[in-house]
Amino acid sequence: MKKIMFVSHKEKQCGVHEYGINTYNAIKDSTLYDIIYTESTSNSELIEQLRKYPDLSLIIYNYYPGTMAWLNQSLLDERSKHVKQLIIKHETAVPRADGYIHIDPTQEEWLDSDGHHFNVGRPLLHYSGGYRNNPTIKFGSFGFGFGNKGFPEIVQKVNEEFDSAVIEFNIPFARFGDASGSSAKSIAEICRGIPIKPGIDLRINHNFLDTSSLLEFLASNDMNIFLYHYSYGRGISSVLDYALSVQRPLALTKSYQFKHIIDASPSIFVEDRGIKDILKDGTISLEPYYEKWSKENLIKDYEYIIERTIE
Repeated sequence: MKKIMFVSHKEKQCGVHEYGINTYNAIKDSTLYDIIYTESTSNSELIEQLRKYPDLSLIIYNYYPGTMAWLNQSLLDERSKHVKQLIIKHETAVPRADGYIHIDPTQEEWLDSDGHHFNVGRPLLHYSGGYRNNPTIKFGSFGFGFGNKGFPEIVQKVNEEFDSAVIEFNIPFARFGDASGSSAKSIAEICRGIPIKPGIDLRINHNFLDTSSLLEFLASNDMNIFLYHYSYGRGISSVLDYALSVQRPLALTKSYQFKHIIDASPSIFVEDRGIKDILKDGTISLEPYYEKWSKENLIKDYEYIIERTIE
């Protein structure tokens, strides 16, 4: 099988890193290509990895300027003399390469438009754990502690609609942008300062959960809620990859970062309906996405892109 290298950065507690890991863990099971994963902090470090695979057919970079700043145009141009290169495009401009993988599945007009731009489905994960019967209805959310995530709005919304409930937030520190945790802690204090009914129990932790623990947390909730601000121009958020993977009800805002699921019907958006109404429908609105963004379909997406690029 032809060898493909998937390159990401080493620093964890980063959404771009997590996206890369989840994507690789799916596509590594391709039966058409031998896909090798590596992490690098510099071009010289990557060269050492490349020397192990002189017959490499393609490199895929999980690129973001803040995490892979060392990957500049001159390096790509020099390497292009020997191997094809693809760049995963998250939400920013990228250097010139042989092709570009857009992670927004709604932008289908790019697919095959010129043989260089492709889009892929979302990397949903496999969850085989159980679900809890909570004595009190439990709402959950997670994400790095930045101001656009809407954690305070979740507290307010649940408090408006319910007299008794548990709200649990997992707000870890972000390696890029909040390494000290000051923003995450500030968001937590804002949430704790919101007046709530005696029957509402708010729980917040700052643990960085591994994938298995994160999925278990999301599965333990009766509903997961993400009330992001609109954030026009931002890339697709990975939080829904995890939340969809556990197949629990979802309530969202019509954030630009959730535009890939805007067609969910009946609506799961709080601009249209209350949380109680959304919860009554369970996961009926989400079921089309479980198959659409399955591991098998993601593998097919990447196999097609790889074939088009190297052939």
